[in-house]
Amino acid sequence: MYENNFNNTLILAGQPRGTASSFLSRDITLLNEQTLNYSVNIGENHFLQALVGNTLQRNTFQRTTLAGQQFPGNDLPTIASSATQTGSSARSQAGLVSFFGKATYSFKERYTADVSLRADASSRFGANNRWGYFPAVGLGWRLGEESFIKDLNVFEELKLRASAGRTGNQAGISDFASLGLVQGGANYLDLPGTTPLQLANPNLSWESTEQWNVGLDAAVLQNRLIVELNYYDKYTSGLLLNVPVPRKIGFSSVVENFGAVSNKGVELQVTANWLPKSAVQWSTSFNIARNVNKVEKLAAPITAGSRDIFRLEEGQSLYSFWLYKQTRVNPESGDAEYEDVNGDGTITVADRQLVGTAWPDFFGGLTNSVNYKGFDLGFTLNFERGAKIMNMNRFFLVHGGTQSNIGYLANQLDRWQQPGDQTDIPRLTTNAASNNYGGVVQNLSDRYLEDGSFLRLRTLSLGYNVPKEVVAKSRLNSLRLYVQAANLFTITPYSGLDPEVNSQGGVANTKNFDWATVPQPRTFQVGLTVGL
Repeated sequence: MYENNFNNTLILAGQPRGTASSFLSRDITLLNEQTLNYSVNIGENHFLQALVGNTLQRNTFQRTTLAGQQFPGNDLPTIASSATQTGSSARSQAGLVSFFGKATYSFKERYTADVSLRADASSRFGANNRWGYFPAVGLGWRLGEESFIKDLNVFEELKLRASAGRTGNQAGISDFASLGLVQGGANYLDLPGTTPLQLANPNLSWESTEQWNVGLDAAVLQNRLIVELNYYDKYTSGLLLNVPVPRKIGFSSVVENFGAVSNKGVELQVTANWLPKSAVQWSTSFNIARNVNKVEKLAAPITAGSRDIFRLEEGQSLYSFWLYKQTRVNPESGDAEYEDVNGDGTITVADRQLVGTAWPDFFGGLTNSVNYKGFDLGFTLNFERGAKIMNMNRFFLVHGGTQSNIGYLANQLDRWQQPGDQTDIPRLTTNAASNNYGGVVQNLSDRYLEDGSFLRLRTLSLGYNVPKEVVAKSRLNSLRLYVQAANLFTITPYSGLDPEVNSQGGVANTKNFDWATVPQPRTFQVGLTVGL
């Protein structure tokens, strides 16, 4: 990928005499995979299928960056024309070797067993622990084929299934995470020099997840009602984390396998085919799920996000908000007051606490579709319940007069104004320590933490498939006309623009942190799908 940017003097980014940047990046993946398959029917009742294989993979990444400042004019945008030029380059490479095998056995299509094993070696890990071994087994039993179930004449399908296995992860670390590294640039008196960059860890190895689950599939009322139920238990250990080390050795942390997280949950999906034998085909599918996660093991609490708003702590849930708990606004003084957790009489960082989580109690959706003589009508609803959202828009825009260059939201009018006022918004003042903005780490309190539950109409569509005999005259295979709308309405107690926020600034995947986040748009489409 090659990219050039030039900011001329007509915009702020180009002041005072223009800036430019140029990027050249190359990401190359070489992959070689070979597999051998074997399948055989043994008599009438037995079926066996097997697969073995090997994969070799190498990833190489290169990036060169150039920058220029102070240009003679807007008509000369090339970096070679600039008065000041800087550059940098980076290169990284990683390799993966894998061997894998899988076998599937079934008896009378009633009992099935799947067994698999992977062996992976990654160059990212230490020389002592590059190999990881990941077995898995799955079992299925079609109870509906047993005579004692068939005789009930209730189920069209009834199946029990269970599986257990282990998987590995190497994401989240650099290509050279296990190596002791030095870097250049530590120059002295115009002479080149190097400095230590990273501690070595020859024992660094795979992050592994052990999971088991059981499930039930059932169909009744001549397949009018189909139910899928699943329970899972997942335990991830050997987390790839930057673990703190004594600073006297010259480093603050080292990448290690330390920590564990558990996830347990249940999932239910119910599908109803209301009119299976009618000219009108109508089906509805409803699903709901609940997941409970917990940090099982951690060397030390880890804070993350803007102003350390999130905190990972042993025994607590992931995505937990670490904030001050506002107890009230003093009705006499109008100052915000916070819970003194350690009872020392002052509010410090030691008084921050876990006051909610961005993870919902449960979530799911509803899909409905109707088809009749070429016409189709459908919609999808999604919902979440119990998740918290940190509304940083309110944090900055209900600031009480301490930020002269930032405006206000309307609920600033609900602030404390005279003795006796009962409100949770403190007085208007330029004293940051007495207000909601400023003071102890800018007083990030749970007052800005809101309920993020929602019900959203995700899509609504109406379409028409032109009859094949009409389409055939135009030498086409199919022709469909449709209109579709997305995000028509959202029901939520959240005061922000969108309860589905998962980013902060330029950092992606920061769940339920809302600071000037662009909401999902409401869109309308009219389209034509042509099959040739």
